[in-house]
Amino acid sequence: MISIKRLGIAVISLLLLTSCIANPTLLDNSALLPVGVEQQVAAGSTSNADELRPGECILSNVGMVTGKASFQDKSIDGTFANFIYDGGAMQVIQIRNGEFSAPLIARRCDGAFDPVGFQLTIGEWREYIKLTGTDLELVIQLPSEPVVVSDIPEQEVLFGTISGMIRRRGQPVPDDTEVQIYIGGGLQQTVSTRAGHYMATTLGSLSGGTVSYLPTSIKVGTEEVRIVASMNNAVQDINLP
Repeated sequence: MISIKRLGIAVISLLLLTSCIANPTLLDNSALLPVGVEQQVAAGSTSNADELRPGECILSNVGMVTGKASFQDKSIDGTFANFIYDGGAMQVIQIRNGEFSAPLIARRCDGAFDPVGFQLTIGEWREYIKLTGTDLELVIQLPSEPVVVSDIPEQEVLFGTISGMIRRRGQPVPDDTEVQIYIGGGLQQTVSTRAGHYMATTLGSLSGGTVSYLPTSIKVGTEEVRIVASMNNAVQDINLP
């Protein structure tokens, strides 16, 4: 049973069911029901699509995934919802009052966006989810009662930036020089230089007071620089031969 609250959800539901027909392992409709979608750009977004030039694509926080989970009529508070996004970013959140949430990460491309898929795990239940829409609410009916584990630290996705100057033989490269940035397991961004300067998004996590960022690869033509950012606003200049 799928509850449709507003017109926008009809498109989401259709896409979801079509994906399941093509790949039945994506979703068990008896366990996961989309019930609402709202269009909004969430706080914490690292870019404004209106500022992107044609051909540019950058990772951004475009909304929220919220959900409710239950096993029969029992409370499962204290259980963890684990989000593993394509590319390796993770959000581990404890379920409270039967609810949980995580950011919806997407590649924003000059006014359009392509949400990054993620695997969601609660207890023994897990599904891979990739949908259109900027806000998604899930209702999950678990097939078995999960074990409550209290000694796992929560883990929060962090959004940062990587930026710097790109010079060739000491001079800034021309405007609109294309720069490819790959995050973690291959999430791709494409930006272009302005006065020799580039900027893109980095992804990391905060867990137990420890901050860490995913490996980042920066490519300009055939040249490549690989780094692991150590701060929210990392700087990496590139000197081309």
